[in-house]
Amino acid sequence: MKSKVYGIIALGVAGISFADRSDRSINYTEVNAKITKYENRCTIGSTSRGSKRALVDKKTGDPLYMDCDIAKLIAPKYGYSKHNIVKHIKFTYKYQSPVDGKFYTDVATQEIVFKEFRLGKNVQVYAHKENPNKSRYR
Repeated sequence: MKSKVYGIIALGVAGISFADRSDRSINYTEVNAKITKYENRCTIGSTSRGSKRALVDKKTGDPLYMDCDIAKLIAPKYGYSKHNIVKHIKFTYKYQSPVDGKFYTDVATQEIVFKEFRLGKNVQVYAHKENPNKSRYR
């Protein structure tokens, strides 16, 4: 029974991934964009099985984003280690729409692994082929 459930879950994940890739290839085109603003933020928590949940905003239930230096101070007080601090970057980028040739800005958030983000850095984004004000990062 467990293998059937896992199989159904795997099919669902594969279907969502296929739909996402199809949407991107049909409706979007890859363009260069320039980072115009960024902010490093951190969350505290673990996604490991059997581990404590992430710290969340009491009002919204969303992960609690904070300054990374503050996260280093708060984590031990709640029983988390430095390994439970996850660094994220929220950045604004400017891109030229292939629809009308005008420049637009959009915002994206990404967990930082080993990427360097800085002002003026060029990144690849996907601009919508019909809606000039619509884009996505990855």
